[in-house]
Amino acid sequence: MFKKVLLFSLLLMLLWVNTSYADTKEFWGMRVFDSKISYLSSLVDFELAKKSFTITKIDDNGDIYYKMDQNIADNSICGYAWVNDQEIILDIYNYSKKPIKFYFYADEYYLISKDGYFYRLTPEESKSYPSILNPKNHILFSFDCDMTGIKMADINYVMILTDYGRCCLFLRQINN
Repeated sequence: MFKKVLLFSLLLMLLWVNTSYADTKEFWGMRVFDSKISYLSSLVDFELAKKSFTITKIDDNGDIYYKMDQNIADNSICGYAWVNDQEIILDIYNYSKKPIKFYFYADEYYLISKDGYFYRLTPEESKSYPSILNPKNHILFSFDCDMTGIKMADINYVMILTDYGRCCLFLRQINN
């Protein structure tokens, strides 16, 4: 019995070591918008997005506290992103009253460096790419993408445009 427990433990450790990335960065954020425009057809102004909310505290349980400008931020749609040099993992929550639609070939994903440079990510084929996120639900998905030439150490923000620009998520790096 002891040999089985030891073997199982070693297998779990091997899987954990091989599937984790030391350079994975974590991000959290919410929907941002320009209050003068109800339909976004391009990226929200980066400086406006940076002013939309600030993370004030992350407690020992991982709960995030923040201040937001309700004129340009909407916390009813929020999410997490984990990014490394091979893939992006997204966990998006929709507490709003409207569904969010996803379109594989139309959605836009950006990594933004601390100096404001935008790197547009192109998802490679994904069998689990969502088509809709209904109200009062969340969705967890990932996709591989080519991040050649991107210095992960310089990335501070993630911006996501879905539903033909109707939903723009702005995520800040979580400093642990």
